[in-house]
Amino acid sequence: MCPQQPRLKSGGLYGADPEGIRTPLFHVMAKRDPMLNEHLKTADRNAQYTSKTVQNEVIDLIAQYIRNEKTKALKQGDSFFAIIADEVTDPHANQEVLSVCLRLVEGTDIKEFFLDFSYFERTTGESIANAIKKSLATNGVDIT
Repeated sequence: MCPQQPRLKSGGLYGADPEGIRTPLFHVMAKRDPMLNEHLKTADRNAQYTSKTVQNEVIDLIAQYIRNEKTKALKQGDSFFAIIADEVTDPHANQEVLSVCLRLVEGTDIKEFFLDFSYFERTTGESIANAIKKSLATNGVDIT
């Protein structure tokens, strides 16, 4: 746990800065990266790009890049895959969550990786199948 990470206290958070826990981690990284450190010191507050919105966008972009790299062999037709899916009910959101992973076979290499979370209301076979199809289509995995 980071020293500045927010802690739960009687149902709420205390000690958290408005930027969340990522900003303190960002500053720890800046101590080791002179360019980042200089940027954080000299840039206007509205041009530092450390807000939670920007950080989440960066995380999403990195995740999409990793997914694209992992599925590249599938798009080229050089490999085979199996779908691994597991469903659980999120008690806090009262919603069904499906984790979709792929097992990729490239030559003699076998790799497994997380692909996506899918949210849906009902756990019928049809809704689970549709959620898996949508997740695969969204990530460019052709199942035809």
